Amino acid sequence: MPPSEGTVWIGAAIAAGVALYFLSDSGSASAPKKTRPKAPIGPKGSQGPSTPETDLLIQGCGGSTATVPVTVPPRPAPSTTQGVAQRSRVSWLGEVTPRPRVRWLGDAAMCPADRLLGFPADLKARDAYVLQKVKDGEYYVNWLPVTVTSGGHKITFWVSGDALKIDGVRVEVSAFLQQQMADVMSRSGGGVSLMTPRMVDLVFLEAYKNGIVVSPITRSAPPTDWVNTPPPKGSMTTSANMVTQSIDIDKLIIAKAGSLDAAKDKIVSTVGKVWSLSNTLPGKIADGGQAAMNYGWNMFTQPILHQNYDPVTPAKNANGTPMRVFQGPGLAHNFNHQDYSQNAQFVLDDVVVDDQPMKLQALLSNPTLAPVVSHEGVMTVFRQPGVPMVGA
Repeated sequence: MPPSEGTVWIGAAIAAGVALYFLSDSGSASAPKKTRPKAPIGPKGSQGPSTPETDLLIQGCGGSTATVPVTVPPRPAPSTTQGVAQRSRVSWLGEVTPRPRVRWLGDAAMCPADRLLGFPADLKARDAYVLQKVKDGEYYVNWLPVTVTSGGHKITFWVSGDALKIDGVRVEVSAFLQQQMADVMSRSGGGVSLMTPRMVDLVFLEAYKNGIVVSPITRSAPPTDWVNTPPPKGSMTTSANMVTQSIDIDKLIIAKAGSLDAAKDKIVSTVGKVWSLSNTLPGKIADGGQAAMNYGWNMFTQPILHQNYDPVTPAKNANGTPMRVFQGPGLAHNFNHQDYSQNAQFVLDDVVVDDQPMKLQALLSNPTLAPVVSHEGVMTVFRQPGVPMVGA
């Protein structure tokens, strides 16, 4: 029987070998109808998915590394009811609406892109700024479930439905910084870990079925080549470009969901590559330091540029198109590397297996269960090697 529309065929390695199964909402014997297990309590930040500044950029005032002037009507006269001037902008539909925190220069409102929305330009300073924001609980993340059935077992784990945001921006991270962020969030409520590559695949497949799929936004060709342009290694790590990348992803999400608020309870993929866990990491050296594994940018679309790799989880959509990844399991970078494509995506340590609570480490240590969520089978590495515990 051929798969119906929306069905995804997945090849999952299990203890007995490789089995094919598919995820469906049909309620058939091959794919029982899913019921959402009770969500664990994960760390919650105090912020939302956007800010007034990022709203401005999304609505057309920005998308570049420099301040962009936008012509607006003359500055309004002071209101007789409020006694202060109302600042205005032109939205993407052309309406003039009140908008605070816009700098005025004559008759032009200036976007805040050149202010980097508070993010320092220096990378070390930016990392410290990001980590402090996480310590202070000033971030946005929404934990959403992914359920997979294989080998007679049903496993549900909870992931960040989108990459973690600070001040409305998906922050660019190294594996070192992401592990520190996970450590800090683990102290504030519920354990948090990096994902395995197979989990990254399963997150994308869940987005394909029930969430929002966005195509990878690459920056290695004109008109926005951040990879091959000066300074050395391009401008892949600048704070301004980090902001621009996040805003451009938001625009894709809004085009599909209508608004960022409407997308909050849906998994969005693929918004970037993911620093992942692997048993191959301990002792592995890359660029003169401890290696990190990056993986992802999944797609069912045509390959982008030269990147066209097999995922660790073979899968096909209803049209028979195989899933591909822009980045296979990579060990070319050390744990300090960061660029615009690497953002912060996590999994909670609390999982549910066959309707019973379990810890992620126990799941990944179980010879029967681990292959469902790990292409390496049983895992022995549960955090990025070489990163000291924050505060230790």
